[in-house]
Amino acid sequence: MTQIARYDALRTLNKAYVANIYGESYDVRRLDPNTNGSLANNSPIINLLQGRIWRETSRDVLEATPFDVITYIGDVDNTNLQFGDMLTESASSYHSLGTSYYYVQARPTRDLVFARADFAMTVWRPEPEGGAADQFPATGSIFVEGYGGTPEESELVLTLAGGTFSWAPQGNFTTPAIVQCGLQPQNRTAPTTDLGTPTDLPRDRFAMYVPLLPGVELRVGDRFTNDDLNASRYQIRQIHSAQQYGFSGYICSVENVND
Repeated sequence: MTQIARYDALRTLNKAYVANIYGESYDVRRLDPNTNGSLANNSPIINLLQGRIWRETSRDVLEATPFDVITYIGDVDNTNLQFGDMLTESASSYHSLGTSYYYVQARPTRDLVFARADFAMTVWRPEPEGGAADQFPATGSIFVEGYGGTPEESELVLTLAGGTFSWAPQGNFTTPAIVQCGLQPQNRTAPTTDLGTPTDLPRDRFAMYVPLLPGVELRVGDRFTNDDLNASRYQIRQIHSAQQYGFSGYICSVENVND
């Protein structure tokens, strides 16, 4: 073992000791071949893991990034953790709100990084409906009912079975997957694409953390809904993957497309 590895192991033990005094207890869940519907349905692989997770804005601690609005640092014994594990405040925790975090980055000799994920999302993929030749708009027509477009009824829905995600048509026998995501307003950091006309109403822009979804890749245009947010719909405008910023998962720039 190298000296830096020994130092990091000692530092982890010290952090875990501090967490046992000042931290909350968390239940840890991990995606596995028996996961169906939602990671939240899994039984915890670790119960009552002590941890202290907090928001840090200092650039000396967490590198400057426009996405730091949904990233947190923490004191946790990560010896048995894997990237993508979800830590949820235990019901027995002091002042527990059921807050969830994903473990997204380990930095030797430095604080661990977590992404907060409090919103249970259903994920949709628009699928164009091709029109028949006789539906093609005649010259001069402005609109023809049923021609082309991506209506909500034709969207594919993300499902989770056997630990693998996949897209499926909507139907009576299709159970949508529920994905815990993080969501924070981003208007202060995102460039605007408004036309600038007097009647132009800018859409709200958000930063969204999405964990890795084994079996599928997200793309621009995919949509998220959450019934607790008045069935708000959020559409991906930009995707930033782990290769770009070093976290496990995606951080997306999304817009509220309810209007």
